[in-house]
Amino acid sequence: MSAPRVAALLLAASAAFAGCRVGGAEATPFRGAAPKTILIWPTVAAPFAAQQPVLLTGLDLAVRRRGHVVIATAVARQLLGDAGVPLDPAEGPHGEQLFRATGADAVLRLIVRAFRVQGERLQRADWDLDWELRATATGAVLWQFSHHGHWERRVPIEQHPHPRSEEDQPPVLFGDREPDFRDASDLAAWLHRFAMERLPRGGA
Repeated sequence: MSAPRVAALLLAASAAFAGCRVGGAEATPFRGAAPKTILIWPTVAAPFAAQQPVLLTGLDLAVRRRGHVVIATAVARQLLGDAGVPLDPAEGPHGEQLFRATGADAVLRLIVRAFRVQGERLQRADWDLDWELRATATGAVLWQFSHHGHWERRVPIEQHPHPRSEEDQPPVLFGDREPDFRDASDLAAWLHRFAMERLPRGGA
């Protein structure tokens, strides 16, 4: 193999590794003491109530993956309902009553400003979301992340009219291709994973 060819392969390999995300995104520090137990608030604002099951898909798991003790949405709903704590997001999910009912010292809310999806097999989507973690006792914001965006399904790539040999193909860098989503639930779960990569790890 010629020296220029070897050099080209080494350059392609180094570029591919440079595109690979190692260790995930940088976390945003807590604004205060790290919580021991996080309760996932089980409702979203009234305009999006019909989409609530979809919107909360995968949020519990995404927080657990960061090493936190989590009171899942279904369990939170039962505990809060039994204790008579209002589930309307406008009431503000914090306070001594909430702590006595659940034992959680922080509450994670999903704040939905927009979530529009089209197609049973998802074709396009727009969203504007906030993830907000508040101290149960004081209501102070401990951590938050916002994300708004737009996604459209890629048009299938047909056979190129002038196919290139394998040796001439450029390297595909890890993370270069946007993900495809089966449906709105798949998108929501991906967005939660993306956001929670910015949440500091628990158990430190």
